[in-house]
Amino acid sequence: MKKFLLTMFMAVTTAVAMANTYTDNLIVTIDGESTDPQKTTIFVEQNANGTYKLALNNFVLGEDIMVGNIVLDGITATESNGIKSFQTTQEIYITAGEGNEEDWLGPMLGAIPVSLTGKMDAEKLYCTIDIDMSEMLEQIINVVFGSDDFSAGVKYTDNLVVTIDGESTEPQKTTIFVEQNANGTYKLALNNFVLGDMIQVGNIVLDGITATENNGIKSFQTTQEIYITAGEGNEEDWLGPMLGAIPVSLTGKMDAEKLYCTIDIDMSEMLEQIINVVFGSDDFATNNNAVEYTDNLIVTIDGESTDPQETTIFVEQNANGTYKLALNNFVLGDMIQVGNIVLDGITATENNGIKSFQTTQEIYITAGEGNEEDWLGPMLGAIPVSLTGKMDAEKLYCTIDIDMSEMLEQIINVVFGDENAVTSIENIAVENGENVIYDITGRKVKEITNAGIYIVNGKKVFVK
Repeated sequence: MKKFLLTMFMAVTTAVAMANTYTDNLIVTIDGESTDPQKTTIFVEQNANGTYKLALNNFVLGEDIMVGNIVLDGITATESNGIKSFQTTQEIYITAGEGNEEDWLGPMLGAIPVSLTGKMDAEKLYCTIDIDMSEMLEQIINVVFGSDDFSAGVKYTDNLVVTIDGESTEPQKTTIFVEQNANGTYKLALNNFVLGDMIQVGNIVLDGITATENNGIKSFQTTQEIYITAGEGNEEDWLGPMLGAIPVSLTGKMDAEKLYCTIDIDMSEMLEQIINVVFGSDDFATNNNAVEYTDNLIVTIDGESTDPQETTIFVEQNANGTYKLALNNFVLGDMIQVGNIVLDGITATENNGIKSFQTTQEIYITAGEGNEEDWLGPMLGAIPVSLTGKMDAEKLYCTIDIDMSEMLEQIINVVFGDENAVTSIENIAVENGENVIYDITGRKVKEITNAGIYIVNGKKVFVK
């Protein structure tokens, strides 16, 4: 059968007794081509044994392909926070809809494999129905009914910043819902997403997100193609439903109280833009996996340095072996409150117990403790930051160059700790009566050729 652009028609029949009637948008996709959303009704009835029956009646493809009544019965559901989730695959016989029975294709097809996945509560139904007609029509028909924007689960409210073409919005208080599915995966919903004050995008929902837990913090990463659905109010005002399938990448972490995530919405095909969304702040620095280093910190701007000031930096190892470093509540002098400086995904190499690292990243500096409006960082947008350093179990030394040249015409240099204190090379024996020499980076050298600090037979030596 030749490919064709689908349209869909749904006629509502007499309601099934004791059934819930759900009316919402339905989209049909065949061979990658999708219909426009169209209002449709599905009936769901609970059986005496607690299972459910779902009926999509008078289902029509195009203007002339009348499929029939698609009914799945004996559906089991699990309930969590008032939402029932279900999944089933059945071979069914599609029956004729209303009118002349000979006009309906379904009864001619025989047994058809159909897969159903979805969730519902008393007011709302969301489901996908895959109708496998590959044997006769060489096609699988995908039906999506409603939107997966149930707001059950944990409600997180924090600042959200949107960046397009290097320009960032002001932080704005936003709510994201995260719900755990029955199979242990998660669903994240950013509903009623708006760009600026004018462009209403819609509901951005990612489901089936797997997470790994470490010391009470769940980390996750996923890339999916999703359909953005209309938000509240007039459906025609929302851009999302017009865009079709959109690639979206999500990375983040959460605990019971806090969510941090980045969402990259790839609208390059239609709008030639990638929208970057940052929600919350990555300052999970109080869990049991973080090492707390307290030492002197010196700030240098335009060649002038502050007096050393005792400061604390947290370093946490991620599940994938990289590190996150957090300098929270960073203040310049006594007046300029900058904020939380957090670099993540830092790779380190280890030599003789010392981990060395170097990274350059663009980060968003978040507000520190207290009144959010007092902190400069959130106003700066994306800031290039370069980090170099080394650490062992007891000591951390690092330099942090914060490039504020675009807004403040300054680069802020931060030095934390004492480079000479991070050695951790102990009990090195003399080999065959000869000295064993390491430079300050932990590399073994044959002889001392330049001034500096060396470890000779396990003892620190300063050579002028």
